[in-house]
Formats: sequence, C-alpha cells, structure tokens
Amino acid sequence: MRVVSLSPPVTDALVAIGASDEIVGVSVYCRPYAPSHAEVVGTPGGVRVDRLRDLNPDVVFTSGVSQERLASRLREAGFRVVHLPAPRSLHGIAEIVWVIGAYVGRVFEAARLASELVSGIEGLRGAAPPARIAYLANLGEILAPGALSHAGHALTHIGVRHPYEATPLDWVKPTPREVRLYNPQMLAYEARPGETPEDARKNLQRQMLLDDRLLRRTRLVILEPGTLTHYGPRIAENLQKLVKQLQDT
Repeated sequence: MRVVSLSPPVTDALVAIGASDEIVGVSVYCRPYAPSHAEVVGTPGGVRVDRLRDLNPDVVFTSGVSQERLASRLREAGFRVVHLPAPRSLHGIAEIVWVIGAYVGRVFEAARLASELVSGIEGLRGAAPPARIAYLANLGEILAPGALSHAGHALTHIGVRHPYEATPLDWVKPTPREVRLYNPQMLAYEARPGETPEDARKNLQRQMLLDDRLLRRTRLVILEPGTLTHYGPRIAENLQKLVKQLQDT
C-alpha cells in the first residue's frame, strides 16, 4: 500500500505500527516522525497536487479541524482521503491508532499499540504534584486547552489544575485578564516548531499574556513543540516527561 500522511500524529502512528515502508509522502511538519525516504509534498495546510499525483497514493491521511478543508479539496481532486477528527480525550488517541491500523491492514499491531498506550497513560494518573498551571500553546495563535481536547484531559489526568479545565471546548483563546485572575503557579508555553525560547517570551509579552508582575509570582517554562498538542503515540512519552518536569520543579 502507498500511503501519504499530511498529519504528524498519523505519521507517528503509522511508524509505530510498523508501516514505515508504506509511507511515500508526508507534510513538512511530519519530518520528525517520518521515515527518511518519504517525500515532502507540502505543509499541513496545503500540498502540491501534482507531486501528490506523481506519488499515486492508495490513501491520504489528514486529521483535525485545521485540515478539514484540505481533506475536502483532495477528495474533490480524486484522492481517497481518510480524515480523522482530533481526539477529545486521551482515550481517543488509542482509538485513532486502531482506526489507522484498520485502514492500512495492521490491526494486530494497532491493537497492541493501543493497549500499550492505554496502560502507559493510565500509569500517569495523578502522577504530577498538584499545581495551578496556565498551559498555553502556539498553534498559529496562542491557545489554551479546554475540557474537550486531549491536552486538557491530559492535564486533568495527571492531576494538575488549569484555567479552562471545565470549559466544554477543545481550545480556548485566553485573555490576559483571565490568565492573571487564575494566578497560576506556573505558566507553561508550548512553542511552535522553529520558535526559540526568546521568541516565545517576546510573543507572550506581545500578546500581553506575560509581564514583569506575573513573572515575579509565576514560573515560566518553555516546552518543546508537540509536548501536549501532538496526539500521536508519543503522547505517553511526552506526558511522562512533563510529569517529571513538574516533579522536579
């Protein structure tokens, strides 16, 4: 089977279930997870259709709200597209693994990985020290996880409090006032790929989400891209690293 994955979480899952050799094309943001032979055919938001046709894929994977329009355009262009909605909880990540395995004919590998994911994630329940954390992620704009995102569920699962833990949305655009009123003990900022710690700090200050007064009473931690926003199999490893970081704080 010839597979193109334009979604980093899907690429992560495909490799984890042993389908590396079948991946012929990826988006540029898939690079950290993709095999070296896979051709880059575009970004998560747009692809070179001519290059995609040259690859002649049996299936093209997309995922999440940000790729819904892309999925529709590719279907209209005649490609077989499997679009996976972003998970609303940690458990949804295991389901995505299973669905991907079914489409590429690796159900036993997917079942095993899904089971390992569930076990690994369950072992982190309540593992972090209780704390109030304002978790912000640069997803093109700075957003905070709500209750209906896997990232929001992840924070609640490990035992920390966060501003929008009971807000029935996937992602929330935080206001400076909301962040200050929450009075977090830590402000955790997940950077965008290519964003340096200095860029991250300037971005927060430009959005008025960080100032000297807040810094005096709140610890700022810059996290690697994909720490919690990534919803591929590496989420368990990322979550374990975050717990360790919180324990060492």
